[in-house]
Amino acid sequence: MDKRYRAILPDAELRFVRSMGEASRALDVRKFDLLIVGVRFDESRMFELLWLMKARSLTTPVACIRGCQVDSALSSVAGIDAAVRSLGACDFIDFRDYPDNAEGNAKIHQRLLACLAEKGLPAERAA
Repeated sequence: MDKRYRAILPDAELRFVRSMGEASRALDVRKFDLLIVGVRFDESRMFELLWLMKARSLTTPVACIRGCQVDSALSSVAGIDAAVRSLGACDFIDFRDYPDNAEGNAKIHQRLLACLAEKGLPAERAA
């Protein structure tokens, strides 16, 4: 998945963390322009990370993603979308809706730029 993120954001400085502990420490020592967190982050702790950010009053834009090929009902996808937005995420992107090619990655890139713009950050910082 890291390879796809690099294709989507080729000019961005990316920092990957794999656990809540790593994420918490990274948020303690550095300001990020955008956080991208997957549904299956650290054994499905995406919602916990969103709560942590809310508790700390962090205003960093967060895009939540689902990148794995797991079948689920459309209603559960809509439920996840509503839940992450209620916790402050700017978007929920299901990577399964976009082919892993230049066109699909460009569309995801645009959605991530929209998250930055929503928080008043210059889009070129992630371009």
